[in-house]
Amino acid sequence: MKLSEIRAEARKKLTGNWAKCALYTLLLTVISMLYSSIENSLNAGILKTIFNLAWYIIYVPISYGFIATFMNVFNGKTVDIFYFLKEGFKNFKKVWEVTLQTILKLIGWISLLILSMVLLGISILSTAASSVISLGTIYTFTNFGVLGTISLILLLVSLVGLAIKELSYVLTFFILFEEPELSGKEIVKKSEQLMNNNRSRYFCLCLSFIGWAILALFTFGIGYFFLTAYIQFSIIVFYKMLTGRANTENNTNNNNNNNNNNNNDDVVIKEC
Repeated sequence: MKLSEIRAEARKKLTGNWAKCALYTLLLTVISMLYSSIENSLNAGILKTIFNLAWYIIYVPISYGFIATFMNVFNGKTVDIFYFLKEGFKNFKKVWEVTLQTILKLIGWISLLILSMVLLGISILSTAASSVISLGTIYTFTNFGVLGTISLILLLVSLVGLAIKELSYVLTFFILFEEPELSGKEIVKKSEQLMNNNRSRYFCLCLSFIGWAILALFTFGIGYFFLTAYIQFSIIVFYKMLTGRANTENNTNNNNNNNNNNNNDDVVIKEC
């Protein structure tokens, strides 16, 4: 399936739901802005650290609730305006189980990223110390060149590697919504399997919205509420194509689609 067809299907599903989905996005934005306002009012210290940690702990379930809301709207169901909060916290434990399993999958790249940042910090401090004691410009440059170059390369590699690896787990919350009976480990594994050989397609799909993002700049940010809905619905279509559920849900009133659904197990998403 072409990416243009995925976007077209997303627009079709959004017909009559644009304003509703934009409102959900607005609510999530307001909550995030409220957090930022409180966070900025706090002085650096233990209280601010605790507040940020608490926010992260509750924001993960809220993010799942946001996806669950869009999944319900996509499936033609009606949900109330605060459904994303109720659904998120109702599944608090399972959401965090999936999240922790994902972190474990990324721990190698995360460790490399931390190591590279530590080495870079040491390199910068070493270079600054060399400058202070006037050991000379050439020595200072060489000093940074040895350790600094290694740390910068490691930093770049870890960032790219982490970004690519993360793409394998972008479908975890979608799977959790549709298959809550699976364990966190099984959900993460299934996302990994679905995204195998499809990470570049997902990346291209997200990249295809850059033009719309630029246009949204001229709407004083209002366009982003609608764009977020468009992107989320496109990802849902992408997910359903990979799982072979797209045709099933497009023909919910037809009970004779079993043979067609079996032929959709291996979905080819074309065009980048």
